[in-house]
Amino acid sequence: MIWSGEFEFGPAWVAFRGHCGDNSYHRHATAQLTIGLSGPVTIRQPDNPVTTGGAVFVRPGINHALEPIDSALLILVEPQTVIGRKLLALLASSDVSILPQAVRRLIHAHGPLSLCLAKLQAANASDVALDERLNAALVFIENAQGSRVLARAAAEVQLSSSRLRALAQQQLGISLAKWLMLRKLRAAARALASGSSLAESAVDAGFADQAHLTRSMRQVFGVTAATAATMICSTQAKPSRTKT
Repeated sequence: MIWSGEFEFGPAWVAFRGHCGDNSYHRHATAQLTIGLSGPVTIRQPDNPVTTGGAVFVRPGINHALEPIDSALLILVEPQTVIGRKLLALLASSDVSILPQAVRRLIHAHGPLSLCLAKLQAANASDVALDERLNAALVFIENAQGSRVLARAAAEVQLSSSRLRALAQQQLGISLAKWLMLRKLRAAARALASGSSLAESAVDAGFADQAHLTRSMRQVFGVTAATAATMICSTQAKPSRTKT
């Protein structure tokens, strides 16, 4: 089954609304919110019972797959951000869980995708602060050029590389390597949205070639780069039909 719908790239999140098609087991560096618009959502995990509900939350780094559904809202939120930290603080520690109604009401499933997290962004939550050293290291990594970026970031915040990696795993729930891969895939998606080809987007985002981008896209999101490109380019080519 194919994917079709509309995308919105937020400052630290990506939202998709529409038909969710086939996808393989994958892990990504984001928290995932999935809200069924045509029926319940089902998340599968290897060697674990499925989780089914009107809205389902998946923590970062968890191996999972989404059962195809006619219409759903899918939101991927970066865990180092305030809104990502809010989600991790508000929700259960289970790898996959049903989204509580109190949180579900904070998400706009209909209307402009750009506003889907507006209420959640404004909501209060405790324990949302990110370690200042980790935050500074992530800013350094995102803006750095050249080799040995992680080692240089650790030195910049006066931590050993191993301590920085451990701190990232503890606070983000994912490794720094996975966080870096997310940034590269996001850059590739933005390049595709601006009209670049798959090959051009791969190089612009720092991948060795188009094949490297394709492998990484499937590992992280469970779909091929060509599938992602089709969805993104389709969204850019025509205005959203969603009524505000």
